[in-house]
Amino acid sequence: MSAAPDAVSAQGETMLQLRLKGNACFVDDPAEAAEYYIQAVQLYEQRHNRDAACTLDEFTKSAGNALTCLFKMGETERCAALATRALACNPILAKANAFYGLCALQDPSVDIASAGCGSAGAAALVHLCRAIYELPSMEVSTRDYVDQALTRLIAEHVSGTEAFLQSKEPGVRLFRGPCGVSVEAIRTIPPFVIVASLLSPFSVGVFEGFAGQGCCVECSKAFGFDDAEAAAEALSEDDSDGKDVNSEGKKASEKERKSLTCTTCHMVAYCCPACADAHREQHEKFECAWMRRLSEMMGGIETRQLDVPEQFFELAYHCITTLAGIKAKREGHERVLSLTSHANEVIQSLYPIGPLICDLFKGEEEAATLYTIIGVLRCNALEVADRSGLGVAQALYCGSEITSFFNHSCTPNCAIDTVGHAIITTRTVHIGEELTIAYIPQLYWPTHLRRERLSECFYFVCRCPRCQKGDKEPFERALSMERPHAPKDATKHLHPKVQIACATIRSRMAADVSQKDADELSKLLSDLLEQLFPFHYLCHEVRNCLSFVHAVLGQTRQCLCSCLDELLLWECLLPGGLPVKKMKIQNALECVQDLGAEVSSCSSALLPHLSRLALVYDADGPL
Repeated sequence: MSAAPDAVSAQGETMLQLRLKGNACFVDDPAEAAEYYIQAVQLYEQRHNRDAACTLDEFTKSAGNALTCLFKMGETERCAALATRALACNPILAKANAFYGLCALQDPSVDIASAGCGSAGAAALVHLCRAIYELPSMEVSTRDYVDQALTRLIAEHVSGTEAFLQSKEPGVRLFRGPCGVSVEAIRTIPPFVIVASLLSPFSVGVFEGFAGQGCCVECSKAFGFDDAEAAAEALSEDDSDGKDVNSEGKKASEKERKSLTCTTCHMVAYCCPACADAHREQHEKFECAWMRRLSEMMGGIETRQLDVPEQFFELAYHCITTLAGIKAKREGHERVLSLTSHANEVIQSLYPIGPLICDLFKGEEEAATLYTIIGVLRCNALEVADRSGLGVAQALYCGSEITSFFNHSCTPNCAIDTVGHAIITTRTVHIGEELTIAYIPQLYWPTHLRRERLSECFYFVCRCPRCQKGDKEPFERALSMERPHAPKDATKHLHPKVQIACATIRSRMAADVSQKDADELSKLLSDLLEQLFPFHYLCHEVRNCLSFVHAVLGQTRQCLCSCLDELLLWECLLPGGLPVKKMKIQNALECVQDLGAEVSSCSSALLPHLSRLALVYDADGPL
């Protein structure tokens, strides 16, 4: 092997000349070839803004060849580092993502922690999926490696869980950091571990569409499959006369539900007698009269067709239950008014909700107190969703438990489990890592849009690691990448068009969704792809809406393909068992079952891995 550093010189040589020198010794001396290619890469990094010969095309070829040489020589650390450098210049260089994923598989010691993936297996899966999305023709050559990454994740989960269960020591603690009090891991925590319960809220505010019946006002359990219904169903399965018993079971269920609803205001409901008993005194003393008043106000608003913000009902409802909790001295009552509120900004942005809520209480409560509570709820309440992911209410947590201290991150390592009514880890969380959740679902949006949404809804500027990196993170740039021939500011002009089209269709009842909607969305996606890359966030927005339309119309094959395309983006974007991934996998599995042999007509990249993905994200459920 020749002394590459001495033999290779970029003095007066172009990128093309350096690459051709590398090509000449590529087979016989990959080390020397790598040095030529790397010098070409360095030349591009130094001169591409002022030298026309330093083209992105030449950079892509030289970087790809250098990565091949380094990986062939087993220099995984250098290969991963070069892949990172290459992606900084060309964020959609599929080969760089592929080699980073291969390095993570081959050498778990590669610096994975800084990538925020939690483990080498997770990092490998993220980068391999990015390679496939950016260059679909790589799917066949990377298929076995994706399978290896999933196998690694399963093994990591099993070994991590076994190690975690060997000790009964706490896994988390509260600590004061730059964003106030936060939750920190004091042990390595595997995925799908319950780290906080959601069954002890301070107060609950049910959304208007559910008229106070969306969830239990005491523990926040969402309705839809409650104990009474489950008991009735079980009873019908145990009896030979299914029809009669099932009918009786339904009647019993309805009777029990009515007995667990306030018969005076009809605005609160409970999931069980224990919750009804626990909440009854607070409701009768401090809530019921105001709930009746709220019902009257809503009737007047509807009759007079007044233009009232849609958040009025849920905030008014939640103000009633929060004030009641303070007066009833529920655990945490002394902390409520000291929580972050941004009261002035909230009241201004939500006008006229503040004055309307003051009118609701007829001057019996101080306006300043009500405004503070509105701000507290707006900035701190968490959404309550049913098993399908549909939001039914919001809940405020401020007791002695850690639930109220989970900060937001755009790369969360925890999520709300709507089935287990808990916050669970979604990936391996290492000692010293902060445990975080996502306050918004639009994690596929680019940095500036996520920050805008968080500022509008929660009144803070996100400084999570992902937002701080911003466009320095390659795939973050890819989310907004336009094709070279796209008109100037294409994303800016297309954004409102896509948002309006998707919001219009999502707002429809299922019975009103038609083939015309599917055709219009398909046409819109086709138009977008002429100007934007497939992994652009607006393309994902349309695919998400298409999945809904295909499902409603019973178009199983199209629904499967759309779900798997969505899942691929989520795998590219964030590691771990996020609820949205689990939902897409479950939907896809149902489609596969319905299609039978016809499933072969779907060519989505993740279809061969669907069963293993289901195992990775459903393994054993929360601990």
